Amino acid sequence: MQSAYFYTRGSILPLTLMASVILGFATLSTVMLTNFSSREAAMTIDPIELTTVPGQTFTVSVLVSSALPVNAFTGMVTFDHVVLSVEAISYNTSIADLWTEEPWFSQGDGTINFTGGTTRSGGFTGTGGLITVTFRALTAGPAHLTLQNARILQHDGFGTDVPLSAPIDTVFTVIPETLHSVASHDSAAVVTIAPTYSPTDLNHDGHTSLGDISVFMLYLATQDKQGDVSGDGYVTTKDLSLILAARGH
Repeated sequence: MQSAYFYTRGSILPLTLMASVILGFATLSTVMLTNFSSREAAMTIDPIELTTVPGQTFTVSVLVSSALPVNAFTGMVTFDHVVLSVEAISYNTSIADLWTEEPWFSQGDGTINFTGGTTRSGGFTGTGGLITVTFRALTAGPAHLTLQNARILQHDGFGTDVPLSAPIDTVFTVIPETLHSVASHDSAAVVTIAPTYSPTDLNHDGHTSLGDISVFMLYLATQDKQGDVSGDGYVTTKDLSLILAARGH
């Protein structure tokens, strides 16, 4: 395994092993090239869906896709520094082998910056990873990841900017639901970090309250097994008693 380094302002630390725990994810890598024309490129945060808990680590990658030969890449990832901390940045990738601004982060500002390129003959085409960031979840709550100021330059000897396809805003969520993708000028991702699981927390908001009683009433009427708090295989007033006992605790 190649060694890698991650940067903060004024320091370089060696990284010999990158470990991460991804509890649930969906990726863009298999569909990147289908979303833009042959005259466009794309820079995107990947994966597009993630489930994690406080104390765990997870990784996200900045991917580049281009049907045109390209050779230079720059951008900034912003993150919620209250909810997430950067553990490491890996940038020994298949794309960039020369960094004019080696990837570095500011935990206090919640930013990760990078500027690099490839010296390969003919430039880069296809889809590949530019940098990979390992985050640690600090506390429960939503954490927005946004890719800003992205630029990809063409391998044409003139440093021509390649038009970037409209990025996809994606939502990382703990509760499975339909993802709504919309075009915007920035590529954004939201990571929702799950609090400690409680069987009486039916609406998954981190505590047992009147909202869970309301959800249970629906489950009781429909005999939805999600309302089986006791785990006995039935949805009954016994489960309601457990919710009421846990309410406010």
